[in-house]
Amino acid sequence: SEARRAAWSLSSIHVRWHKRSFDGENTAGGNENTGNAMTFIKGIFGASSSNGTGGAMERVDGAKISIIDARGGPQLVMSPPQNRATEMGKKRVPLRMIKTVRLAGSGIDVILDNNDTVLKFDVLKPLQLSLDEENDEDLANFEDEDDAKRNDIMVQLQLLVEWERRRQTRLLTLGIA
Repeated sequence: SEARRAAWSLSSIHVRWHKRSFDGENTAGGNENTGNAMTFIKGIFGASSSNGTGGAMERVDGAKISIIDARGGPQLVMSPPQNRATEMGKKRVPLRMIKTVRLAGSGIDVILDNNDTVLKFDVLKPLQLSLDEENDEDLANFEDEDDAKRNDIMVQLQLLVEWERRRQTRLLTLGIA
């Protein structure tokens, strides 16, 4: 199906993750009380909860995005590079919670139903490592992918979001969800 091809095309894409410093939660909406508390706390300290711009941004080169099938439905997963995996957790975003995916400057923003930007990333070219650098991502030279590839990734993500929306509607009409 079209959704299966989109998910396959998004497996292990290298990206530059623009990670907010207050991204302590590993799952968007995984714990609603935590999410509400984070929104409240961000509001107290002047970070806007509606545009997701609060907190310092950290550039994490060599992260990977992928789509996984989880118990609650498919998820977009941002995984840090292996050399940072112990200090950073994965970010998981259920597709059903994503409102839209849009171009933002040279990158892509993933927007939740409440209009928060939950993920920001730039698409990178596949790693070109020499044999000496094979296991050392610190030595890798990361380059931005061209606009056509970035646009294709955005379209594939949007296609999956729309597919999940239709799937959720169908489950509701069948009385399953």
